[in-house]
Amino acid sequence: MDNREIASVIERLGTASELLGENPFKARAYHGAARTLYGLAEPAEKLLAEGRLAELPGFGKALVEKIAVLVATGRLPQLEERLAKLPPGLFEMLEIEGLGAKRVKLLWETLGVTNPGELEYACLENRLLELPGFGPKTQANVLAGIGRLNRYRARRLYPEARALADGLREKIAALPGVGRCAVAGSVRRLAETAGDLDLVVQIAAGGEGAFAEALRGCDWAGGLRAGDGGGLRFDYLGTEADLRLAGAGRWGTALVLATGSAAHVEGLRGTARERGLDLDALEIEDEEEVYRALGLDEIPPELREGLGEIGAARRGDLPKLLETADIRGVFHVHTTASDGTQSLEDLAKLGEELGYAYIGVSDHSRSAFYAGGLSAEALAAQVEDIVRFNERGRTCRLLAGVESDVLADGSLDYPAEILGRLDFVIASVHSGLRMPREKATARVLAAIENPYTTMLGHATGRLLLAREGYELDWNRVLAALAERGVALELNTSPHRFDADWRILLRAREQGVPVALNPDAHRAGMFDTVALGVGIARKGWLTKSDVLNTLELPELLAWLTARNGERNR
Repeated sequence: MDNREIASVIERLGTASELLGENPFKARAYHGAARTLYGLAEPAEKLLAEGRLAELPGFGKALVEKIAVLVATGRLPQLEERLAKLPPGLFEMLEIEGLGAKRVKLLWETLGVTNPGELEYACLENRLLELPGFGPKTQANVLAGIGRLNRYRARRLYPEARALADGLREKIAALPGVGRCAVAGSVRRLAETAGDLDLVVQIAAGGEGAFAEALRGCDWAGGLRAGDGGGLRFDYLGTEADLRLAGAGRWGTALVLATGSAAHVEGLRGTARERGLDLDALEIEDEEEVYRALGLDEIPPELREGLGEIGAARRGDLPKLLETADIRGVFHVHTTASDGTQSLEDLAKLGEELGYAYIGVSDHSRSAFYAGGLSAEALAAQVEDIVRFNERGRTCRLLAGVESDVLADGSLDYPAEILGRLDFVIASVHSGLRMPREKATARVLAAIENPYTTMLGHATGRLLLAREGYELDWNRVLAALAERGVALELNTSPHRFDADWRILLRAREQGVPVALNPDAHRAGMFDTVALGVGIARKGWLTKSDVLNTLELPELLAWLTARNGERNR
């Protein structure tokens, strides 16, 4: 088992203990151990085998024994005993924003509520109003949270949807009679979330019936039924899958029809009619040839959203989109000084392995005490450490920065004499996220106006499929970013992808530089940069639109010019 799997089980044990009202100190210890495991650089199994797991803070003999049993058997009897006493729906209730174990326990014990459906009904009957710690506002928030949970249940984040689609493609490709199989739909367009899986399958002539029969015999294809346009539809691991069958000579046509959004495909149909053609009847094997038959340049899958790409393709005006190889370095990286798992040495080594010319170190600021935010003294000391480290002549240069909390009034978290020592400052909102639009906009604008702000971090605070972001007046925010020369972060975590790609379109139009930042707390999170490139491409971004495509000398010149604005 890997560290995250072990941590998840221990975390669930802590939650089950809380729900049952057991010793709160033990429950907190389990949660603390889970956090340690999530951030652990070495495999816990290795530490266990070497007898070093007990050296971790909070890992006593009893906990180590539990982990040993879990690793050896894949089960944890103590957790199973507790789960047997709990309605399984309580854990679903914990997914509702604003409900922790303490509140869920209260709802269960006082109202007999055991799942989100029962809780929704209780809210509609105003049964939460008299409970301690609740009230009209909390009840309304819970009801809204249930609505979001219901909307999100049917959707998956991009990496999960992509993995599901690729796994299904491999299974289908192995069936008899299949010539080709490809992922299409929203997953191919790199949508940040997906509600279903679309694939195109080319079957040998006359083999459709045999293919359907083979598919019917697969235990992973549940509820097989007819789909649109002669295709097939079924349930695959909890997600609906749609297969478009491509006849001989129609692979390119089928792939175009199955990939584009409804608006894009309808636009292509209109373009085809203008040329006396029927898009759906075209017998073309190659995607590029389909677009060429319509008098268009081939449109990259990410752009097929019906947002002006057809007109640009007709004019020969499609941009040369950003490539992963264009990225020369990244910002927004946390170290062991706050809540990251890597030292300065680790980051420089990783940067060299990735071929980066620079990495921007940006630990949490002092208000983020929950994440080990740095005091002013600790930040100043880190700057000196980075200066000395760079004197060693490593090929990946470390830049000294911080992810500064944007306080309630829009100010940053340190005085000017501290911020002035940094190469860059990322201004991010982490608290008070339930702001009305005007308040959120004023707070963000104040941060942008601060002369020490280099870039605006995860601009709306959203967590995809978990938390709605606060609303902003983007006309004013983008205008301020452009005027002040402040970069807009595209946080490449697939849980965020913030700012939204639709906003990136507008940022590009207004000349606002965009920084693709992994918000990395461990080495594996650098992998999200490639995902962020896909989202940037959806926003029509080119190499020249992205700050961290600059080579180190150009970047340092940009930062010097940007920092020079502080004294004006």
